Amino acid sequence: MVNIPYLRNKISISLAFSAAILMLLTTTMTTSPLLLFNVIPVQAQTSLSFRTTEPASGSDADCLVGDATLTFDAQGTPSSSNPQVLDITSGTFKVTATDDEQKSYSGNLASGSFTNNNGGGVLKFALSGTIENASNTTNCSIEGATFSIGAPCSTSNDGASNPVSISTHYIAQAPVFNNFNGVVECSQGGGDTTQSSSSSMTGTTQDGDGDGILDANDNCPNLTHTSCYKEGDTAVVVHSNR
Repeated sequence: MVNIPYLRNKISISLAFSAAILMLLTTTMTTSPLLLFNVIPVQAQTSLSFRTTEPASGSDADCLVGDATLTFDAQGTPSSSNPQVLDITSGTFKVTATDDEQKSYSGNLASGSFTNNNGGGVLKFALSGTIENASNTTNCSIEGATFSIGAPCSTSNDGASNPVSISTHYIAQAPVFNNFNGVVECSQGGGDTTQSSSSSMTGTTQDGDGDGILDANDNCPNLTHTSCYKEGDTAVVVHSNR
C-alpha cells in the first residue's frame, strides 16, 4: 500500500476549513435575522375628494349679473410636511349664469387645506385655483384671478347629506364674495383618486396614538411609533433590529 502523507494533510485541512465555514453560517443565522424580513413597506397615502353632487345654487351679481350655479370637483392627498394641507392631484370649478349657460367662468384648482372642528366633528375645507376661462362676463376682467372656495362637508353624523353654505371669493375691480347653497360630498379612499369612497371624512384629521400619522393613513392607529403593514385583514407589526 502506498502511503501519501501530503494527501492526508490536504484532506484534513479541507475538512477543517469546511467545518469552520459551517460553524460561521450557523452562528450568523441564529444571532442575526436576515435583513430581507426587516424591510418596512411605506404606508400609502389616503386620497381625499371634495365635490358638489349637483350644481349649487347662488348668484354672482358682479360678473354674471344674476343667479348662478357652482360646481367643483377636487382630489388630492394630505401633504407629507403638513397633514392639514391638501396636495391637489386634480381639480376643476365652474360658475354658470342660470339664465344663460354661455355666461360663465371656470378654471383649475391647485391647492387646499382642511380642518376638523373639535366641537362637532365637522370637517371644513378651503380650495384655491385660477380663473382660466371667462365667457360673456359683464365688465369683468377676471382671467388669471385667484378663485377660492370654502365650505363644510354635508354628511352629518346621522349619515344624512344636508345642503351647506359654500362661500367663494375672487377679485375683479374689487373683491367679490358670493354664497352658494348645495350638497358637498367629502370622501376618502386609498390609491386611485379618481374613485372616491362613500365614507364620510369626519375625523380624518384625528391622530389617536399621537405618532404624527393620521388615523386615516395609519395601519396601526392604536400603536405609537410602530410601523406595520396589512396582511389580509390583520395588521402585522414590524420591529427594527435591536
